[in-house]
Amino acid sequence: MPLFHNHIGIFVSQTKLQLVEIVYTGEKFVLENIDEEYFDDFLNFDEKETKVISIMQNALNEIIVRKPLKSKNISFALPHSFFRTAKIPFEPKLNQNEMLEHFKWEYSHLYPKNSPEELIFQFMPVISENDKKSDFIIVVAALKKYLKIFYKFAKLNDLKLKYFDNAHFSVDRILNLDTSISNNEKIISVYISENSISFSEIQNGKTCDFKIQFYSNVNEITGIISNEINSRNEISNAKIFVNGTVSVEAVKRKIENEMNFQIINFNPLEKLSSESGFEGKEISHEKYLSFLTAASVAFRIT
Repeated sequence: MPLFHNHIGIFVSQTKLQLVEIVYTGEKFVLENIDEEYFDDFLNFDEKETKVISIMQNALNEIIVRKPLKSKNISFALPHSFFRTAKIPFEPKLNQNEMLEHFKWEYSHLYPKNSPEELIFQFMPVISENDKKSDFIIVVAALKKYLKIFYKFAKLNDLKLKYFDNAHFSVDRILNLDTSISNNEKIISVYISENSISFSEIQNGKTCDFKIQFYSNVNEITGIISNEINSRNEISNAKIFVNGTVSVEAVKRKIENEMNFQIINFNPLEKLSSESGFEGKEISHEKYLSFLTAASVAFRIT
C-alpha cells in the first residue's frame, strides 16, 4: 500500500481559500494544481453552518471550473485565530487521560466562554535544548462544531477528510522533513498571520519553544520580530525562516539587511514537476511562497 495518497491541501483564512494538489505518479511527486479564490463574503465560522459552507463551496467551485480535482483526500490548515492556543505547565508523568483532564481544567480558566467539552485538543511536546522533555506543553484546541463544518464540506465534495492542522505547526512539520535544514541547526520559524506573529524555536528538528504575539498595524511587524529574535539566547548561528499569509518578502529583506541573520529560502513546491496542462501557468517565487501553508498540509502523511 503506498505511503502517500494523492492529496489536496487547503488553507482557509477569513478572506480566501488557497489550494495545492499533489499527485504521486509512482516515480515522482507532481504539482497537479495550485490556485486560490477570494470569498464573496467575509468568512465567520460563528455564523450559520450553511452560510459558511456555501461561502467555501463557491470559492472551491471557481477553482474546480478552472481545473477539476483528481485527488480524493483533503486536509485543511487554519490560522491561529481559529484555535485556542496555550503554553501549559504539566507533569510529564501524567498519562493521556490525565493530561486531557488537565488541559480541560486549564482551558476552563483560560477560555471560560467555551466549555472544555466543546473543544477538541491537540498538543505538541516541547523539548529543551539538551534534548530533555520540558515541564510545559503547547496545546491547541478547536471547537468541535468548526471541525464538523469541514467534515461536511469534504463529504459534500465526495472527498475524505484526512487532517486538520494549525498553519504554523503544519509549515514547521514540512520544514523539519528537510534534513539539510533541520539537522544540528537552531531554527527560529516565524509565521505572520493577519493579526498575529508566531515564533517557534527548533533544535535538531524538535520544538524548544513557541510563542504568539499580536499586532494592530503592519508597520509593527518587523519591530516585533526584531525584538523577539534578539531576546533569545545563542542566536548568532541561528537560521531564520519567515512565512505566513501576508506578503513576507519585504519583511525578510529587512531582517537580512538590518539584523544580519541568515534567512532560509525553502519552498518544496518549486522542486516539483507540473502536470502537462499546468506547465504554462506562470507563478512568481513570492506567489509560490504564499502557498506554502496549503502545500505543507498537502504533503502531510502522518
